[in-house]
Amino acid sequence: MLVICLLASTFMMPPAAAEEALVTITSPAANEITGSNVTVRWDSHESVERFSIKVDGGEIFDVGKKGSIELPNLADGPHLVTVWAHNSTRSDMDMVAFLVDTSDPELTILGPSNGDHLNTSDVTVRWRASDASSIARYEVEVLMNGAFHRTILLNHTASEVVLDHLEDADYRVNVVAFDGTGKSTQRSVAFTVDTTVPTLDILFPMDGKGVFDDNVTVTWSAHDAGNNLVGFEVFLNGAHHATVSPSANSVKFTNLRDGGYTVEVAAVDSANNTARGSVSFAIDTVPLDVVSTFPGDGAVLATDIRAQFSKPVDREVSNITVSGVEGTVRWEGNTIIFVPASPLKLGTVYDVDYVAMDHSGRWLNGTWSFNTTSMAYVSGVVQDADGAPLANARVYIPGGPSTVTGEDGSFRLQVPPGNQTLTVSLGGHVTRTMPINVSPGTERSVGAIQLASTELIVLVGWAVAILAIVLVLVIYYFRKADRGRRGRRPRQPTRGRGKEASRSWKGLEELQKRSRRNRYADDDIDPDERL
Repeated sequence: MLVICLLASTFMMPPAAAEEALVTITSPAANEITGSNVTVRWDSHESVERFSIKVDGGEIFDVGKKGSIELPNLADGPHLVTVWAHNSTRSDMDMVAFLVDTSDPELTILGPSNGDHLNTSDVTVRWRASDASSIARYEVEVLMNGAFHRTILLNHTASEVVLDHLEDADYRVNVVAFDGTGKSTQRSVAFTVDTTVPTLDILFPMDGKGVFDDNVTVTWSAHDAGNNLVGFEVFLNGAHHATVSPSANSVKFTNLRDGGYTVEVAAVDSANNTARGSVSFAIDTVPLDVVSTFPGDGAVLATDIRAQFSKPVDREVSNITVSGVEGTVRWEGNTIIFVPASPLKLGTVYDVDYVAMDHSGRWLNGTWSFNTTSMAYVSGVVQDADGAPLANARVYIPGGPSTVTGEDGSFRLQVPPGNQTLTVSLGGHVTRTMPINVSPGTERSVGAIQLASTELIVLVGWAVAILAIVLVLVIYYFRKADRGRRGRRPRQPTRGRGKEASRSWKGLEELQKRSRRNRYADDDIDPDERL
């Protein structure tokens, strides 16, 4: 009965309980990270007679009854050690895997770059790290202007840290990576936080003003709190023109054409903070002058006063005044006109002042004087019978002033006031006279004066002469016929009839001579003799 129980007990026990392990490796622990010199230790059953070892894929070798073995100068990386224990009845084994890591972690800072100037107060420091075993943790130290600022601890999964709300200052960040063996690698990056935007003011030219030269120097004043300006970018009408050094404060444009321009200047600091300023101006090299003024001396009482400018001007600020005279101002094109509220005084000197500004801001002012006349003026137009203007016709007061008509037939003649006789003459035309009456200091227009051609008078003269000849012949014919009807009579002296015929022919010749004189001699006689 006892034997049966023992046998039953034997079969009912688990296999592990049935046979005790002959060997158990105690060091290094499974998956432990070690140095290159490793001591492998194990515990064994008292029945073990000897041990054999195998390292990685090497040969198996006996180590006797030792309880450990030194494995020096193992290469970095994973290793597997197997220990066999042998007794007289059986063999048993145990194995352990571990990692040899003798190198420091690899660590590279990706950003920012060393020496960067950043225009943000929130800076992200990024890195990449690796190790033969694994990265265990990170430690980040921040220095501001050389003094300790803060330390940040991060686990092995981190690859960046955000440093927020940084003040404008110089910073140094030290990143330390630790591996599982406690070895570490440190990398550092230095940068500057600069969030202050520079200031920039354009000094010349003034915005919206004109420049009167085709060479323009634009000047400015700039400042940066950190004194970190790296230069200026200059643009002309939106196109990049030049890059100038941070010490410069001007740029010159040459040979600009007349017209409008916009210059923009950008001040850039080392953190790429940018301040911009712009100015718009107009190039206008055309001078502002007075082309003509009216009137001059001898003005009529009802005259207006005019100044004509060489180019358009700003009518809001331009003006004209006459000393001691009230009136209104109006414009005709580029001409400013002062209209007196009442007629001027006879024989008086007036001073005229004008001031004008063109649209480029160029100012012009000046003065002139004129006096009013005690005489009078007569004006009009001389035309032929068909209404075409007659140039170079002489217009005069007998024994007084005279003038000639222009290409358009017009004339303006200064005459004594009162009753006058106006005479108009031109070669080949009939001279005309007309009475006029003008008051002192006034001007009277006589309108159009038409002159008939003397060719018509010549034709009429010839017609009269021919008619006279025909009439004489007819009278002669009828008288002769009448004598024939009465019969023959004693011959009478013919002296009387010869004298009558002679007088007729002489009358015809005299008429022709007068016609010729009227046609060709008008310009050769004195005006007083014509009247």
